[in-house]
Amino acid sequence: MAFSLKILGISLSFVLNVLIARRLGPSATGLFFLVLTMASVAGVFGCMGLENAFLRYTAAGASQND
Repeated sequence: MAFSLKILGISLSFVLNVLIARRLGPSATGLFFLVLTMASVAGVFGCMGLENAFLRYTAAGASQND
């Protein structure tokens, strides 16, 4: 089940990318995917360490019965 959903997601992503490329043209498509990539990378760096801090402070608050 999980494998088939993954294949479906990959297929839909590919179709969406083709539709975007056909609709925008080469130059705008390149710019679109550049901005999308930069936003993804910024999101990764923006969340860096946030999960660990959340767990740490949540556990500290729970141990103090807050």
